[in-house]
Amino acid sequence: LTDTAPWLLAYDSNARMVAHARKRGLSVEKGLMESWRGGPFDAAYSLHGTFRHLLSEKAALAHLRATARSLKPGGLYIVGFDLVRYGADSDDEELWEAHEGRREARLVVTSLPPTKQRRRERVLNFLWWRDGAKDGTLQSQYDLRSYSRAEWLALLKGSPFRLESTYTVEGRRIPLDGATRHALFALRRAD
Repeated sequence: LTDTAPWLLAYDSNARMVAHARKRGLSVEKGLMESWRGGPFDAAYSLHGTFRHLLSEKAALAHLRATARSLKPGGLYIVGFDLVRYGADSDDEELWEAHEGRREARLVVTSLPPTKQRRRERVLNFLWWRDGAKDGTLQSQYDLRSYSRAEWLALLKGSPFRLESTYTVEGRRIPLDGATRHALFALRRAD
């Protein structure tokens, strides 16, 4: 991703992240998910669960409306995240490791399942790193809003989008049913 692709534009609410991305040649603007305006574009995407950082129905709808305003008529918005099955989900843990020369890092990400009443998945991050003789740890946590199939479809009903199709991360079309967990949702701007 470089400035040789001027058709590609990102935004982030954190000014430091915007500056960091720009130093690497990316086209990035400062903006909030609920109100950013740009375009008009043919398509937009949010593939890795970022949508779930919007912790209320009001914020999620504001984001969908802002995104629709940034798209051309009939434009596509591809959103990716995990759907929840309340009561059937259990704690989840992922481990990431990286090594380069005398540098190494290990990240453990633990997700605690949401309840239907609260609709918040708690994510805990534990990072251990070493750089030569120095080492350290960092910890952080945050919440993500959860969506069951029914909650996701209800949100879309009140939005300027219609669900066009549902896909696996590999691009295979799948039905949106009770077995659907992680998916990419192709939303078409309803005009």
